Amino acid sequence: MRPSLQSFTEPLIPLRPCLPEVRSKTPRPVYDGHGPRNKKALSMSGQALSSNIRDTDITNRSEKGFDVQPDKRYLIFFTPRSGSSWMTDVVTQTDVLGSPGEYFNPNFVASIAKTIRSNEPQDYVRRLMARKKTKNGVFGAEITFFQYRTVDGVDLFEAISPKCVFVLTRKNIIAQGISLYRAVTSGVFHDVKGRETPEPKGVPYDSIAIQNWINHIRDQEEGTDQLLRARGVSPIHLTYEALAGQAQKAIDAISVPVLGHSTEAKSVEENHRRLANKDGIDMEGRFREENGRFIEALEQRGRITR
Repeated sequence: MRPSLQSFTEPLIPLRPCLPEVRSKTPRPVYDGHGPRNKKALSMSGQALSSNIRDTDITNRSEKGFDVQPDKRYLIFFTPRSGSSWMTDVVTQTDVLGSPGEYFNPNFVASIAKTIRSNEPQDYVRRLMARKKTKNGVFGAEITFFQYRTVDGVDLFEAISPKCVFVLTRKNIIAQGISLYRAVTSGVFHDVKGRETPEPKGVPYDSIAIQNWINHIRDQEEGTDQLLRARGVSPIHLTYEALAGQAQKAIDAISVPVLGHSTEAKSVEENHRRLANKDGIDMEGRFREENGRFIEALEQRGRITR
């Protein structure tokens, strides 16, 4: 029996204007997803696609392997700390749903362009889709709203022409904001099987910074919603809470709308582990106790906070 989309999707989260930015002694951070791990990488996050790839050497490049385009394509818009890396990993392991990576993250595009030998945005998308499709002709990509804003020189929706557009968010935006604050502060973004990962201990509690990261996530939710409405796109909404740690459910969330049927996850390993620990849980408890008015304002504006 084909699983229902309702079994792994959540109702649309109403998206309203963001809360006023909390004033802090330090500027509000700019962060485009979960990739950057240092100040240099963070500072690069606003670079446009065209400027990032224009110096790529394409001398004597070949068209072999780049002439066949995928016939099924999809996009996943996500917010940081929503389980997107885990999602990419389990979906890629099926070998039939593409490999939905962050191909438009400004911190990665120069390296990708070098690999596929492209120095122009339209060509970058074309060669990217040809290289990253699976044998059955499926291509997928993950992107944040802030990453989307750096894509110039090509209309991404027209170039990719996605069959499906997904939006991956997290219902508990308080825990999400704390997770992002702790990741950026500690430099520890992922715990991947087979790699040594230091536990993000000793991150100081900072209510103002956490509020700013929550607002930052909210900016991306609102931006994504406005973008898709403007494009006339009705996305499929997925949440961290509904999918995390359930590989089969996550795979079917993509497979059913893209392929029209379920895809077995029997050989899929869950390599990404949650970084949540007692420190993060305690931080959330304290933040909720001390920031009732901030949370109430979020909820009054229609944002779920648990």
